[in-house]
Amino acid sequence: MIKLAQLFGFILTLFLWGSVYLLLLPLNSEMSDSAGASLVMPIILFGLPVLFVSCLIIIPSTFMLLFSKVRNRSGITGRYWLSLLGANIIISFSYLTLLVYISYNLIMQRV
Repeated sequence: MIKLAQLFGFILTLFLWGSVYLLLLPLNSEMSDSAGASLVMPIILFGLPVLFVSCLIIIPSTFMLLFSKVRNRSGITGRYWLSLLGANIIISFSYLTLLVYISYNLIMQRV
């Protein structure tokens, strides 16, 4: 089950960043402001829920796999699975850093 969570979370993250990239690809300096702003709405309506689901999948499963007993019991021992775990550790760290940054900014706005 943890293998599936790791793989699905990684694929979901790649899908999210690829989709955001494809949405922002036609953006250039010659576009009007309203056309550029219209690209933000799909990112908010589509990207944020996918990001939230990806966070809910990757962070807990990655945290559990930091312990060697859980890794061995789950069968995550090969080069492929350990590479995927390493990538998900980096993704989890970036998600947590983003969460701390947003939380800090929200707290500072209220003070």
